Amino acid sequence: MKKISRTGCKTPVPQTIDDVEAIGEGNDSCQCTIDETIPEKAADTRGGPERLRSEEPVKRTLAANRLEESGAQNASKRRLCWMPQRCNWFFKLIVLIAAFACVFILGLNSKKMVVSLKKKWAPKAVENVFPVLEHKPFVVVVPSYNNEKWVEKNLGSILKQKYDNFRIIYINDASTDGTKATVELFFQEHARGIPYDLWNNLHNLGASENIYRAVMSCEHDEIIVMVDGDDWLAHDHVLERLNEVYADPDVWMTCGNHLQYIPYTFIKADAAGEIPKEVLESNSLRSYVQVKYPLSHLKTFYTALFKMVKFEDFQIDGHFFDCTSDVAMMVPMAEMAGSHYRHIRDILYIYNHVSPMNDDKVRYARQQECMRNICSRSAYHPLANLPINAEEELLVKQ
Repeated sequence: MKKISRTGCKTPVPQTIDDVEAIGEGNDSCQCTIDETIPEKAADTRGGPERLRSEEPVKRTLAANRLEESGAQNASKRRLCWMPQRCNWFFKLIVLIAAFACVFILGLNSKKMVVSLKKKWAPKAVENVFPVLEHKPFVVVVPSYNNEKWVEKNLGSILKQKYDNFRIIYINDASTDGTKATVELFFQEHARGIPYDLWNNLHNLGASENIYRAVMSCEHDEIIVMVDGDDWLAHDHVLERLNEVYADPDVWMTCGNHLQYIPYTFIKADAAGEIPKEVLESNSLRSYVQVKYPLSHLKTFYTALFKMVKFEDFQIDGHFFDCTSDVAMMVPMAEMAGSHYRHIRDILYIYNHVSPMNDDKVRYARQQECMRNICSRSAYHPLANLPINAEEELLVKQ
């Protein structure tokens, strides 16, 4: 693109041909010249006044069209807005009714809202921490039947515990698979000096009788940790955590939270949790467990407390309970423990929901029947103290 050139002219530099003509008419001395090629915008202005006059009607036509379009749009807007303008009172009435309804509903639920807010913002109870002065003796009792597939997870989680004062009682209840050989080999390779007893029953006795025999063989001051043969402990510091809890001399038994396998899902307070204070004070645990069962895994207790349960309460129709054995022993112990029961919020246990041997899968109707039988029996009274040796136990019974 070439520029417009001039020589000896003091007038402003023209940008188009029209500018040059205007300058030329007013100043004859201007010597501005235009190169042969000019910008396209400058070339478009050629034609002079005739072309401008011919474009004026087109511009006026476009302006008229724009005016008509804007008028049509405004008219359509006015047509759309006629309803709110004419029915403004109707919308005001709806808003007024809605406001009254909100006030009414809030008034009905005000008490509930206040209670829920108090619960939400109330300070949570802080667990009392006691100095750990000793390593309590723990006995991990494992009743098992046909659990060859789960031996590694089960015993592996127990033998890996970072604790130095525990032993294991593993009861192979006449399994028909390779449980016996698998357990023996696993103990030989991984026991690492940890004391254990392997009981191989010749006949199947059932979990309830196996647990009874194992716990009754323990010392009064030993703490029993119940782990089913197809379940396992959640991590390597479970016994260490339990020892911290039992450092409190007022703790006689504990239950807690667990995860299910598979999938790993958290069992919330609707399946396990604290026993309400009013339930303990009224000694109405047997009614409460029919609605909400708080005595969930991981279950631990002093041997002395277990031995205070009457022998007949481990049986139904003259035989040991064939299912719900945990309910048969845990409910009486929780009634006797009273305020000495503790719920541990930590997840310490993995419950194997995949196992086909679970009572709720195999014998659900029988499970409910045994549950009703246990809950219909007379409740135990809370103990004032827990006997930790045979002499004290005899005095309490007398």
